[in-house]
Amino acid sequence: MKNQIKEITPEQKKVYTAIFWRILEIVLLILCLRNGREIFFNKETGHFIYSHAVQLGLLWILAHTLMLQKFSFSDRTDRLLSWLIFVLSPFYIFLTMEAVTATPDSANSRIQNLIGTAATRPDKALVNVLLIALLVIALTGLTNSLTKGPGIALLICAAFAIINLYVDDFRGNALSAADFLSLRTALTVSDGYAWRLYFRPFLGITLVILFWAVALKPAKSTLFPSLPGHAVAAVLGLVVLAIGTKALVLSPFLPDHGFEISYFNTIRSYRKFGTAATLARSVSEAKPAAPEGYSADAYLALTEKYPGDEPAGEPALSETHPNVIVVMLESFADLEQTYGFTPESDPLPFWHSLQENCLKGTVYVPTYGGMTANSEYEFLTGDSMGFLPPASVPFQLYIRSETPSAASWFSEQGYGGITALHPFTPANYRRDEVYPLLGFKEFYSRDNMPLKLKNLRKYPDDSSDVDNLIALYEEAHEQAGEAPVFLYNLTVQNHSGYDKKYKNLDVTEYTAGLSRTYKDVNQYLSLLRHTDDAIKKLIGYFESISEPTMILLLGDHQPKLSTGFYQEITHGADLWADPEKSLAYYQVPYAIWTNYEWDARALGEKIRTTSMNYMQVNLLEASGGLMNGYEKFLLALRDEVPVMTPLGYYAKDGRFYETDDKASPWYERIQEYAIWQYGMSQRDRFLDS
Repeated sequence: MKNQIKEITPEQKKVYTAIFWRILEIVLLILCLRNGREIFFNKETGHFIYSHAVQLGLLWILAHTLMLQKFSFSDRTDRLLSWLIFVLSPFYIFLTMEAVTATPDSANSRIQNLIGTAATRPDKALVNVLLIALLVIALTGLTNSLTKGPGIALLICAAFAIINLYVDDFRGNALSAADFLSLRTALTVSDGYAWRLYFRPFLGITLVILFWAVALKPAKSTLFPSLPGHAVAAVLGLVVLAIGTKALVLSPFLPDHGFEISYFNTIRSYRKFGTAATLARSVSEAKPAAPEGYSADAYLALTEKYPGDEPAGEPALSETHPNVIVVMLESFADLEQTYGFTPESDPLPFWHSLQENCLKGTVYVPTYGGMTANSEYEFLTGDSMGFLPPASVPFQLYIRSETPSAASWFSEQGYGGITALHPFTPANYRRDEVYPLLGFKEFYSRDNMPLKLKNLRKYPDDSSDVDNLIALYEEAHEQAGEAPVFLYNLTVQNHSGYDKKYKNLDVTEYTAGLSRTYKDVNQYLSLLRHTDDAIKKLIGYFESISEPTMILLLGDHQPKLSTGFYQEITHGADLWADPEKSLAYYQVPYAIWTNYEWDARALGEKIRTTSMNYMQVNLLEASGGLMNGYEKFLLALRDEVPVMTPLGYYAKDGRFYETDDKASPWYERIQEYAIWQYGMSQRDRFLDS
């Protein structure tokens, strides 16, 4: 005879429930003890926050009572309670997500600080609840349970809200739909951050526990007792989800009802419009749209205005063509140049001493605190992120076939090498797939560097990166013979975050002159000091060789540092409140240095302040390289619109214009740029839309 499974008696269930709750209480207590200062104290003032203790204490007591207290219901009451949980769950999930995302603001009411701004606006709240209801209905059908379906939906939504909060803390910008294709990259660098459980995430965990304490009470929560009924419920749930997604998400519904995303501070949009609605709004922007006035004929007519100097076969290069080496430095910024902050000692003494045969300036980049691949994309292709969906990552989304870039163009001009190196995970942002499509013939990562890499914190340091760059140059130079070489190097040493302690990094005090010590700033500037030494080593080597060499050094984006630090050095200014003012966060330094004499002043007058999408043509102009039609167009546009960013552009009249400002005298020129970029994507670059 087969062994029969014994049913759990009510008494056993009560014992198991009590054991589970005791274990959960112990875990929560340990978390409170380990993270008490983050949960119950204001880290700026050090004062105990009584409201946090009261809120969490009351919720724990309520959850404890519900979990251990046995309630006797009639079948009818039990069924009614199950349906009540199902119907009210979208509202509860919405309030939980907003409570996690909310942040104290003196301009808000107490209720807004507690449950978020969107929860106090009925029109915004209703749309969020409808979107959450679609997920609840689908999971209810799939689980065939009026309580388990909503409970799983709550777990998913609360987990997203909590993760979103940490992502905003770490990189300075919250998640969007396009970010999910970069999840693998995020996971590979997540161990560089100090994960701390503070009040909002802890509140979210507590609210999830409270819901499950209620959801586990009804015994009659099953929708259909039979398998056919369960199958019908699952299908109907998925159908409702599909129809609702098409009607609310994949349509103009959200923008038509005032739901917009400000991507230079995405978390504000989450708080203003609601977490579910903001995420849904970002889905519709994850795919490029044809610009105004685009057609194949318009694109072809534009290309005919700018014929390129395309070399035939293997062109004979003049002796003046130098080696070209590009080093894009991870999180490289000059805080004194951008904000006027003068630290106790100079973290970049060699950088600041570079003068001879050197052009230095400021370059505006398309990203802040992360998304290095988007700065790479603009530099290598000459395209602008301003014409692509905000928060999209072209390396992840669009580059699926051979794509013209600086690498392919130097190759066509007869350069040797054509090598990319990045001393970290090759699969991040699909670099192992994208670099070959951009025309690089070799790609060296931490998996196949010729020399051993050394770590500073948990990332390969810039010094050993430079050693490998020099080794690869010598190898490429030997193989190229008389031809110059092109090398592209992306570093990783200064990757955020900056709040963990490391035995292999001595941190110098740079913020002694400020109102308090900013540990993350001290660590970041200490890392910059190592970068400065690596730059000195690189320049020193190429000063010693006879082959003419041009080196472009530039940052990829600014680091994400303490909000209090930025507020102090900007004297309390809220730069994020205005698109033009927020561009301060998108400035990084660059330098074009050569080991031979050249007149940097003439070019410097034109590109002292520039943007990343022009850096390729700036480099070609400085090195004397030929240009194709697109590069000639960018060169002409640069003289009229010297700075182009995703938030808008500066024209030669010195004024800032938003990209869609039709009153701008340069609106038609900007549209030509958009048409050319989109036209190449349809013909050469991206998958057909």
